[in-house]
Amino acid sequence: MEPHSGRAPQGECTPAGALRFRTLLSDWRTWLAGALLAAAVVAALRPCLDNALTRDDAGLSNDPRRPAIDYPPLADVCRAAERTLWGANPRGYHAVSLALHGLNTILVYLLAVLLAAAARRAPRCGWPE
Repeated sequence: MEPHSGRAPQGECTPAGALRFRTLLSDWRTWLAGALLAAAVVAALRPCLDNALTRDDAGLSNDPRRPAIDYPPLADVCRAAERTLWGANPRGYHAVSLALHGLNTILVYLLAVLLAAAARRAPRCGWPE
């Protein structure tokens, strides 16, 4: 019996080895952990729903004509949609912000999972660390 060489199994370092990443993302435990993290973030930030608009975002609901130099077009479209849905009610604006924070939490967690998996494969595939 020959000693283990520390090299990756055949095919793991090829593009076909990327299938392992898909398997990692299809594991329900990965998504459950991401959902739990997002729930923790949403729970921690939930008190913001009861806040009023602050000085720097008061113009978001009151002034439909913001200078284009301040905000890119996508932000203008999103803000117009929010203004249509929520009017001057700050709870809606804060709910959208809260939802985006939860979504970003999941995305950052999934990125960390993929980077950690790649880092574990790197030495066996001869990739620079």
